[in-house]
Amino acid sequence: MAVSRVTTAAATHPGRRGHQEDGHLIQRAGSVVVIAVADGMGGHAAGDVASGIVVAALEEAAGEGALSVSDERSLQAAAATANTRILEHAVEFPDAAGLGLS
Repeated sequence: MAVSRVTTAAATHPGRRGHQEDGHLIQRAGSVVVIAVADGMGGHAAGDVASGIVVAALEEAAGEGALSVSDERSLQAAAATANTRILEHAVEFPDAAGLGLS
């Protein structure tokens, strides 16, 4: 039985951190709906930046039609792109070094 309609919702809360570090994405990309949660890992360097970079990379890949439900390598490639961008950000902005690394 095929599902023709899906209802989604998302909410975040900064908790005790005082600022939001988590990110999320709900985006339709052709026949694919991309749903992602990026936990900002409160207390680690620039968790909000890292989660934002991950969400942006997935959103970009979805918008380009680069994600496929039949090829998990497409998601792995989007995750690798996000990881590279996070590492590049840490080099460019030394205060963010170690983004989410423990």
